[in-house]
Amino acid sequence: DWSSDVCSSDLKEARFLLRLMERFEMCFTLAEEEGGKLPTKWLIPGALGEFQPEGVTADWQKPGCVRLRYVYDPLPEGVLPRFIVMTHTLSEGKPYWRKGVVLADGPAAALVRRGEKCNHVEVTAFGPEADRLRLLEIIQGTLERIHADLPDPKPVAEMELAGLPGTFRPVADLEAAEFGKQQVAVDTNLVKALVEPT
Repeated sequence: DWSSDVCSSDLKEARFLLRLMERFEMCFTLAEEEGGKLPTKWLIPGALGEFQPEGVTADWQKPGCVRLRYVYDPLPEGVLPRFIVMTHTLSEGKPYWRKGVVLADGPAAALVRRGEKCNHVEVTAFGPEADRLRLLEIIQGTLERIHADLPDPKPVAEMELAGLPGTFRPVADLEAAEFGKQQVAVDTNLVKALVEPT
């Protein structure tokens, strides 16, 4: 929040820098401009605390969740802060931190965060199927837009197989298997199995 003792030239320079950061998707305003007034509060996700707020993980281990992950080589530092900026209208009133955010769209919700492995971004979504799919499309589209600006190698999108917690396969392989009407071979600790791709 701007203090009244800030000199007007400093204020102009600060606003210029913040607008430039907005343009490059590094920050966003916390309050909409009202009556032609300039905003006075911005959020810079790259400057947020690094650690996930307490209590966020317990709600996300529900049956029926869809889990995706993106595997980077390596994960660039700015991916998640930029994602938070680009999706901030879906996170109003929800927790966010430098390495993650909770999003909601109607009855669907998603947790997007850096995974346990530092080169993974994990997405966990739940809610009614149509709403959940719409939210996942928004998340995937936003990440694809960010990935377009990254140098090679591009991240690999993987999906957790239904009924096999912790077993992920590349989305491209699952789509190819579905298109070819083939099953996907999966090695578990106990047995090798064939599963449907979706």
